[in-house]
Amino acid sequence: MTEAEALELTVMCVDNAMTAFNTFISITFAYMTVSFLVGSKLSNFQALAASGLYIFTAGVTILCTYLHIQTWGELRSGVPGGIAAMDNLPLWNESLWAYYPTTACIVGVFVSCYFMWDVRHPKAE
Repeated sequence: MTEAEALELTVMCVDNAMTAFNTFISITFAYMTVSFLVGSKLSNFQALAASGLYIFTAGVTILCTYLHIQTWGELRSGVPGGIAAMDNLPLWNESLWAYYPTTACIVGVFVSCYFMWDVRHPKAE
């Protein structure tokens, strides 16, 4: 594989990872909006079903993000001599991008679920 082909595939992997990340942001926003607007009116089953579906979907998008970033790293390391267009940029570090977004997303899932719980269990004043 030439350097140009590897760079093109790398850009495709990054694009797919960003699409999965944007999907995560969209479903998290939708979940938190539903939690805020109607969370206190949902039955226990409805809240559990919505939360379960959210956790599953968020998990799939987090996994997609991580796998596309790992694929990008494998493509980059598979080119003898590296990819000059990327190797000179300090932020093109696959370990940084593999763990930072996935960790932030996992924390986001816990925060979102806590938000739903907090809406459903208001503090007595």
